[in-house]
Amino acid sequence: MSGFVPPTDEMVDVQCALNDDVRKNGLLQGDDGTEPRIVDHYVYPRSAARDFVLMKEAMAGLGFVVRETNDGTGLILSRNDATAGRKFDVLTATVDVMMRDSDWQYDGWEAPIVRKGGRR
Repeated sequence: MSGFVPPTDEMVDVQCALNDDVRKNGLLQGDDGTEPRIVDHYVYPRSAARDFVLMKEAMAGLGFVVRETNDGTGLILSRNDATAGRKFDVLTATVDVMMRDSDWQYDGWEAPIVRKGGRR
């Protein structure tokens, strides 16, 4: 991860389209994505030999709380974020690029529905 190159605008635009697919579900339930909430991002090594400890440390350094998936095959990266807007799209594109550069796979995110005023 030492030679990390940030995502290009095109990469962020691609991730934005993917995020919009998830955000549409929230909009249908009254969630415009502007309220912060705990967002879980799922990442998996492409080979069983990947170093979980190194990845946990790197992602914790970006403000994520990191835990293993229930089956132990990947990691869940959790952070308090709003899901609307370019800042979130840049974050998800950054995670995607970091995973690809480290021979891991970013498998997307999920978050609870939060309506205006923080109502769930």
